Amino acid sequence: MRRVLVAAIAVGVALSISSCSSGLMPVPSDSASGSASPSASAGAKPRNAPTLDPKGTPKENLPYFLSIMNTAYQNSTDADTTSEEMAAYLANAGFDASTMQISENATALGLNPDAKYVSVVFNGECLVGTWGSSMMTPTAIVLPVLPQGGCLIGGSVHSYQ
Repeated sequence: MRRVLVAAIAVGVALSISSCSSGLMPVPSDSASGSASPSASAGAKPRNAPTLDPKGTPKENLPYFLSIMNTAYQNSTDADTTSEEMAAYLANAGFDASTMQISENATALGLNPDAKYVSVVFNGECLVGTWGSSMMTPTAIVLPVLPQGGCLIGGSVHSYQ
């Protein structure tokens, strides 16, 4: 019994480590033969790519928000995507730029911050994203709108427009 438990734990650890190493989850193939489907070819958009649903909830639109952030992050020409660049990508993707807030691109000492933030009020809640040198890829979460309005607070936060 103890060997079975140890083996199960070892398999679990191995799967956890291997799934973290590539950073991407494998996409199953449509065909049983293992040949690539047309949607898996280079340059093709995934069939289930997230899209903006203006009437949807913030939680339903979170995958789309994050996919736009990932695109901006991957396409950045600088070493680190600026807050304005991230907000512009989100605005061009259909999010309301007038409700966006962004963090500064530099600390008070002129250094690159470990993390930058962008937020947008969407259907009564906040979509908040963060990225920077302290993380491998952008992340995003849905949070409530602050009592005073907006999504972010602090001296280094300002409206996008």
